[in-house]
Amino acid sequence: MSHSEKNINHKKPDKWKSVILAVAIALVFTFFIIILIQSVYPQPKYENYCNNKPYFISNNYTPENCEFNNGTWIDYGKPRIEPNDTETGYCEIRDPCQLDYENKRDIYNRNVFFTAILISLITIMIGVALSLPSVSSGLMGGGVLVLFYGTIRYWGELSNLLRAIILGLVLVILIELAYKKVKA
Repeated sequence: MSHSEKNINHKKPDKWKSVILAVAIALVFTFFIIILIQSVYPQPKYENYCNNKPYFISNNYTPENCEFNNGTWIDYGKPRIEPNDTETGYCEIRDPCQLDYENKRDIYNRNVFFTAILISLITIMIGVALSLPSVSSGLMGGGVLVLFYGTIRYWGELSNLLRAIILGLVLVILIELAYKKVKA
């Protein structure tokens, strides 16, 4: 075996160590940020708003008397099969405390979403600027995972237009970072 072959074989374990270290950094960074956000900015708890009152679901209502009783009629979306088939949906009666809780939770998820985007972009920029590949890759991977976490928390509340705008802005920033800082 020549001297250059020994160097090639010797470098492979170092590359795997670097990859494993980068993955570990990405995961630990992600969990650190999630726990930090939850510690500094705790999520609203249902029991703090409703004292563990469950919302009430009943099949004994019609759409009309459900709404009269401050409920929401949930239609099964199926046609009646037989003339006697009167069950077309159910009534979900929610206490006003639940609506207050859901509003607070939505605000919380929105704030976590924007915080995660900001942390992600800063972390990815730092990762791009660093020269040690394992740390750089780990921070960039962690930034992407934190972005994913924040997006999952609030994605359902965003309109399609806002989703497209936010993702487009993040994509432009990431592509610009890649062109300016990352050398293939």
